[in-house]
Amino acid sequence: MARVSQELGFRLNFIFEFLGSVCFFILHLVSFRFLINKFNFPGWSVGEAWVMLYTFEIFTYLSFFIMWKGLTRTIQDIRTGGLDIILAKPVQSRPIAFFRSGGLHNLITGIMGVGCLVWTLIAYKLNVSFMSVFLYIISILSGIWLLHCISVIVMSINFYLDHVDGSYSFVYQFQEALKYPVQTYSGLPFLLRIVIYCFAVLTTLPSVILISKEVSISMILAYLLFFVVLTVLSQLIWDYSLRHYSSASS
Repeated sequence: MARVSQELGFRLNFIFEFLGSVCFFILHLVSFRFLINKFNFPGWSVGEAWVMLYTFEIFTYLSFFIMWKGLTRTIQDIRTGGLDIILAKPVQSRPIAFFRSGGLHNLITGIMGVGCLVWTLIAYKLNVSFMSVFLYIISILSGIWLLHCISVIVMSINFYLDHVDGSYSFVYQFQEALKYPVQTYSGLPFLLRIVIYCFAVLTTLPSVILISKEVSISMILAYLLFFVVLTVLSQLIWDYSLRHYSSASS
């Protein structure tokens, strides 16, 4: 009886989480429809703007699926000593700690985004190629990796301080910036524009690659530099923080 009750609880939990994800998915569509009827994005047609939105949906829900449980659980493991179990394994600790399934409902909602993206490409007759699709997938995954790197850097503060509320969800506070092309933020003050740009480029670059829009060399170079710096810096900070964690627990 207990097993049946537990299984029913899991199923209901999945249904509620899935419905929540779908509601947010639809809310993004409705709000974007309203926005695109009132404004336009310089250099982007209506169809291209919808490609940007669905890229945002795919990117967001796929990142939730890959990282969300790891983001929440890793902080708990640092506080409770559960990280010892991960560190005892003869493999790199960082992927095990952070890349834990974030819920099947997020994956399904991301697949819904793929379906909407394909429909948009067909409806607006936007040409894509096998190579552009391949590079699109690579750029989406590399963007999720960069989001992960930023999360590692921010969450490492939990090795030195008591639980810092909100550190696990820090990167998603900039979620709205992922929805619009980088050109949208050109009028912002310089420092704020740089911060927003670092997030907006994660979805802008895959979008322009997919539909073969002209992309500036400066954007590509900035993205590559961003990728290298964050990859190296996050690993250095993670390794240093683990040494601090080991000494604190000994």
